[in-house]
Amino acid sequence: MRAIIAIVALVLILALVGWVSFSTEPGRSSVNVETEKIERDIEGISESVEDASDEIRDSASGHSTDASP
Repeated sequence: MRAIIAIVALVLILALVGWVSFSTEPGRSSVNVETEKIERDIEGISESVEDASDEIRDSASGHSTDASP
């Protein structure tokens, strides 16, 4: 029962972020995985993580990339 609830929760989360969509046509239902959106989102996340790690590395070494003195 827990597994079913976990799967349903995962599908709902994926639908909410737009990675999975559902459509219905007469006599046909489908589930679409939006791979292009997933790729764009993952690229954006990885860039954000890289920027954050650069900032952490710079602050730990005493260097700052900010324009303020």
